[in-house]
Amino acid sequence: MGLVSLNGSGAIVGSNARGREILREEEGGLFERGGKLRAQRPADAEALERLVAPAVGGEMESGTGGFATVRAWPNRRPLTVYVNQANASSTGVAAIVVMVDPWRRIRPRPEQVAKSLGLTPAESRVAVSLAEGLTIREIAESTNRRVVSVRSLVQQALSRTWTSRQADLVRLVLSSSHLAIAQSDDVRR
Repeated sequence: MGLVSLNGSGAIVGSNARGREILREEEGGLFERGGKLRAQRPADAEALERLVAPAVGGEMESGTGGFATVRAWPNRRPLTVYVNQANASSTGVAAIVVMVDPWRRIRPRPEQVAKSLGLTPAESRVAVSLAEGLTIREIAESTNRRVVSVRSLVQQALSRTWTSRQADLVRLVLSSSHLAIAQSDDVRR
């Protein structure tokens, strides 16, 4: 997810690495001009303004917001853009813009999955492999484990996450992959 923070006048005051990448590459038709978040297509520019103006103007209830699909130029995928009002009085940030590319594949990180779901390192590696589409036999072969050992790790992961099906475990792994563990570069502009 790309994150961009805006001040009370709608100027960009910060972003994470993915947010900078989206704006630099003009993915989904979004870019930065004059220090502000812009959209290439006129209809998208209007939709973005309808979301941003009340958020930076303090007209939304704190923590609430809206979203829009920003269509890109031909041959580019659209983005889903969420705008939420923030508490500008304590942070100087009036709104947070979250840009999501629903088609971009996210590769789960085992250490993040372990931390998010309370799994051991071995359980999280197996759960991530399942989420990547590997079978238990393929996981066993790639990790030099016996099939029965991999099945045991899957059962332990299911038990720790209060799930009973591998599909539910995969859903949890993929959901937790959207939550970024803070990295030094991810919070600065």
